[in-house]
Amino acid sequence: MKIQVNRFLDSDRGTSRKSGELFFNHIKDVHPSSLILSFEGMSKVSTLFLNESIGKYVLKYNGELSDWTPLLNGCSSIITYKVQDVIENAMMGEDYDEILADAQLA
Repeated sequence: MKIQVNRFLDSDRGTSRKSGELFFNHIKDVHPSSLILSFEGMSKVSTLFLNESIGKYVLKYNGELSDWTPLLNGCSSIITYKVQDVIENAMMGEDYDEILADAQLA
């Protein structure tokens, strides 16, 4: 299943926690081996959006897939960097949960 992020959001920006939650709820039941995300057409994404969507998704499926590069389809270099950072953090498991909790308190 290929999902173009900007079409789902109806925007070229993914910046809010709410939009991240909505996006996570849309993809959460699709196994990563059959999911391709396209960030083509996205001009900005925040780490808040990515943590709520991609971070939670990776946490859910951590250990089931070793190659998360399909999540980077069509990314600009800055979006690629942000997505990779969120994926790496999420793969830390419970430590990542603590990081997110601390960030939400700040």
